[in-house]
Amino acid sequence: MTPTSVSLRSVPGFRAATAVVVGLLALSGPARAQFYEPGFGTGVPQNIEGLTVVGKATIGAKPNLAEVDLDVSASAELTGDAIVKFRDSKKRVRDAFAALKLANVAVEERGLLVDQKGAMMNPYYFDFNQNTKTKTEVQLSRKLVVKAADIGAMDEEGVLQLVGRLLDVAQDAGARVGPPANMNFTTTGME
Repeated sequence: MTPTSVSLRSVPGFRAATAVVVGLLALSGPARAQFYEPGFGTGVPQNIEGLTVVGKATIGAKPNLAEVDLDVSASAELTGDAIVKFRDSKKRVRDAFAALKLANVAVEERGLLVDQKGAMMNPYYFDFNQNTKTKTEVQLSRKLVVKAADIGAMDEEGVLQLVGRLLDVAQDAGARVGPPANMNFTTTGME
């Protein structure tokens, strides 16, 4: 017996299968390749060979860092007294977090706010006879950010316990949890 060659065109259903594949390719839309003309935009390579794939995806990731915003502030009638009170309250908060002795917890300082408390002029009512009995105070406040790193390996209960502990320590040390109430005049990076 001699081997006989079989043509794929003679296989039953080949034409139908080919028609289905060609139909699906036609319905999927045109293929797009990347080709850029010289001088097209800035920083674009002259020619990129390959195909562009367009689609949507969802990626889930477990957070690895928790941040808690704190506000430390102090006020006094005299600026020197306000500075001393502010240093003490900031030191008390830093010492409280240092006493936890957690390697993955760090405290960072952000902008400093110098403001006045007390008698202020109402911008909607022009009172030229201001009340001179109330004294204004100088208020200093700074935003502190407590960062707990490497929490990705912890389970949910462990993260809740850690964040709860950080919040309790902050409140016990006298810090206000959350961003500063009024950040009109901030200076960052000045020590």
